[in-house]
Amino acid sequence: MARCIAPLFSESARGKFGRSLIFGRVKNWATVRFATPPRFTQTNPQKVIRRIYGIIIADWRIASVSIKDIYKGKAKGKPLLPTNTFFEEFFWWMFEARYGDSHYGIGRYQK
Repeated sequence: MARCIAPLFSESARGKFGRSLIFGRVKNWATVRFATPPRFTQTNPQKVIRRIYGIIIADWRIASVSIKDIYKGKAKGKPLLPTNTFFEEFFWWMFEARYGDSHYGIGRYQK
């Protein structure tokens, strides 16, 4: 919250005043600006994708050490993290189950 001595004016004010004014410093100058709402809110497809990623991350976090070791072995020798191989397998399974053989670009996607 902004701390102002006089109404809406202070050289040392920092923070937000309600959800409308933002007090701060830019290049050693005290500034006040309006808080602008985000221009590009998430669309429904973006929300669905973020939810899918959240589910995958939750699955990774609750996975046992032995399962994580399997993915560490799959990632060994590649420029990947174990989580990348976990994501790859999840998406492979998801699209294979939904669409049959998955095709990406011109050639067929090889696992």
